[in-house]
Amino acid sequence: MMNNKNFKVNSAMCLVLAVAIALAGVLSSAGSASANVAKVAVGAADDLVRLFVRSGAKVGSSTVTVIERHVINYGDDFVRVARAVGVESVEIVSKYSDRGLRMLNAQGRNAVVAIANYGDDAVRICGKYGDEMASVMTKTRKLPVAVIESHGPALAKIGKEIPRGVEITAGAIAAGAGRNADKVIMAMGKYGKNILDYIQKNPVIFGEMLIGYAVYKVVTDDELFKAAVGGAVDVAGKGLEQAGKTASDSINGGGNGAALVKSFGVIFLLALITLALLSKLGANFHQMARMFDKPENNNQQAGLHKGPGGSGLSDDDVARAMNKKAVR
Repeated sequence: MMNNKNFKVNSAMCLVLAVAIALAGVLSSAGSASANVAKVAVGAADDLVRLFVRSGAKVGSSTVTVIERHVINYGDDFVRVARAVGVESVEIVSKYSDRGLRMLNAQGRNAVVAIANYGDDAVRICGKYGDEMASVMTKTRKLPVAVIESHGPALAKIGKEIPRGVEITAGAIAAGAGRNADKVIMAMGKYGKNILDYIQKNPVIFGEMLIGYAVYKVVTDDELFKAAVGGAVDVAGKGLEQAGKTASDSINGGGNGAALVKSFGVIFLLALITLALLSKLGANFHQMARMFDKPENNNQQAGLHKGPGGSGLSDDDVARAMNKKAVR
């Protein structure tokens, strides 16, 4: 009986010993693996530090420790992003963890600038609409956060389709002190190229006005907006054209207005020609009347001439008088 008990005790002790040996081996392996990871992390961190320093960044000992921790936690993902973006990636990943790392991986330096411009709002807005919103927030600091959150996709579309579209839109919104922001974004999203083309072709209207103010003026002025959307038609010309059409239509109710205007034009032309002819005839009659008013012309017309004494006898009278004198 005692022998059986001793056997059981010995067996249990052997089992415990075997488990302890195995556990020691596992712990030794884990420790060795952990030491290897730490060694790799230190090496990667050293490489990043040298890269940052060569780019002109100042890296303290505390930053080195943070870099090592990020290498251990995120591995090659962090190393790749840090190489591409720079030392700013260290702080962004420290503050925003996985979310910050994804933004950096998707947008690179745009993510850095967007966060510099809008801070936590940039991360939240990119989480709402997508990381491409970083490119919108990179281009300007003038857009209110509320406007970006309300019109994120529209602003992204403007930025893709129009060079400097986001900056110009932001300038127009700033020109109105935030008023009509919805209207400005709608107009730029749908007619932005037409508006900018119209402004460029009409320097007389806009002069030295900043582009943002010019866009705001077009968007908030109905006549200018219609002209811009209609293909940059000159406002004054459009007004004159409309006035002419109104005058033409007002004759005979607008149905045959154009034909009547043409008929009246022909009649008016004929009247002018008639007056010109009458004026010419009148001038000729006046000249003839002046000729008949001269005394010598009257005498010649009556067949008379003045003698030495100015008697005004005819040639026959003179001949008869001379014959009578000769007979005597």
